[in-house]
Amino acid sequence: RKPIQQKGPIKIESTETTSKLTIAPSRHEHCGCYALQVENKYGNRQCALNLTIVDKPEPPAGVPCASDIRSSTLTLSWYGPTYDGGSAVQSYTLEIWNSVDKQWKDLTTCRSTSYNIQDLLPDREYKFRLRAANI
Repeated sequence: RKPIQQKGPIKIESTETTSKLTIAPSRHEHCGCYALQVENKYGNRQCALNLTIVDKPEPPAGVPCASDIRSSTLTLSWYGPTYDGGSAVQSYTLEIWNSVDKQWKDLTTCRSTSYNIQDLLPDREYKFRLRAANI
């Protein structure tokens, strides 16, 4: 254990009757177990708390892979993000772009790391992008 140092985003404010620890802005490296000790003329008490910071996850790792490619379908597979934002990834949003509409549209939201895409037209170029969500 080491004492919390008041520097950068970490601030400690104490009065005769209260103490307040503020970490703002908080970052991933602030996560962990903290032991708190309070003391007055009547004695002292300790408690432990676990600080978890939940943020948006990083994008899925690597480049998605297309397989089982047919004239109007394909299967797109991907890896989860290397950092989940402090909370398990709950879903992925898959977006599609084509060379005619030329705008990104939500295709689906799914829990797995692959999706079978259907109804593709042979005379169009397609692009896909993914977003992970943990809430």
